[in-house]
Amino acid sequence: MMGLELITLIQEMEMQINFQNAGVSTWTIGFDDDDNDALKIENGGSLTTNSVLNIETNGQVGINTTTPNVRLHINSSNGEDVFRLDANGTTKFLMESNGQITIGSGISDQV
Repeated sequence: MMGLELITLIQEMEMQINFQNAGVSTWTIGFDDDDNDALKIENGGSLTTNSVLNIETNGQVGINTTTPNVRLHINSSNGEDVFRLDANGTTKFLMESNGQITIGSGISDQV
């Protein structure tokens, strides 16, 4: 059974929506008063545990980081490619976990 739960935390001045599967919160979206009212999407039932997307009130966006310090800040896990752009199913730009950047049409998925 899937469901939605709307939570208003009055003392903390926060509001969040929990998306549930079998009564367990799997995703949460809301704003975090403790983090300057940042809009967050998190994996789990809280706005403070597993931030996947963080949008600050100044427009800075963080992916896998709660402290973006530029317009788009991406934090990849160890060994994970940082950024990839594909066009028609072909990778045209790749930033690997070691910082190497490859540009062009000859990039394979096994880089």
